[in-house]
Amino acid sequence: MLNILETAAHTHSPYLHPGGETMTRVLIEKLALKPGKLVLEMGCGTGATAMQVAAITRARVVAFDQLASMLAVAESRFRRGGTPHTVSLLAANADAPFPFQDAVFDAVYAESVLALTRVPPVFREIVRILHPGGKLILNERIWKPDVTAEEAAHINHLSQKYFGIPAATAHPWNRKDWLALLREAGFVDLNAALVENFVPANHQRHLRLPQRLTHFRQHLTHPATYIRNLQFRFLGKRYKKIWGRMEAVLFIGRKADG
Repeated sequence: MLNILETAAHTHSPYLHPGGETMTRVLIEKLALKPGKLVLEMGCGTGATAMQVAAITRARVVAFDQLASMLAVAESRFRRGGTPHTVSLLAANADAPFPFQDAVFDAVYAESVLALTRVPPVFREIVRILHPGGKLILNERIWKPDVTAEEAAHINHLSQKYFGIPAATAHPWNRKDWLALLREAGFVDLNAALVENFVPANHQRHLRLPQRLTHFRQHLTHPATYIRNLQFRFLGKRYKKIWGRMEAVLFIGRKADG
């Protein structure tokens, strides 16, 4: 049975992270990349953000994902969008050592990826591949401060059972914990802001017409995927109170100089 990420690949879903396209625009603004700079996206999904980063900033983007289905959709998106020469795709796992040399990237970012990893070793890998002073931006769904280890384990179990992936980290790490882990890894000038500060509470993610047509065609081609999507929506509403034990946070920092 397809998990929620594989289903998103089948339907070419562009923005799976909190705040959707609005937060992608915020992320690009905060990256403040100049043309020609080299940036890494961890867990690029179907490639919508990588394409926007390349098109808006004219930076060189390296994007990786561990799902072949996601990379196939991303490659198709880049061909249609006309940015195949400024974006490089590769298969890699954020939880494994990165296939890059030391201090090669000007910036690194991820959208709802690291909360599904072991986190501390990933932070160390990011520090390793960043230039001194290089920027890190993360849009992550994490635990609220009063969540216990038992509660986190229960919610992750439900998420794994119904959606095929954990809800957040195995440890009930909250904002303060994430900031402490980032400092320990070697990041400075850290800031953490709730995504809801950037996206109105009544914000609804509206797909543009071409995206709606793509989804419609995918549903016609893969009716089982359409049914699976309906199941995910139902479960999301059914367990809304439980998912509310998490909050979406935008983390910004940079690798210490020298």
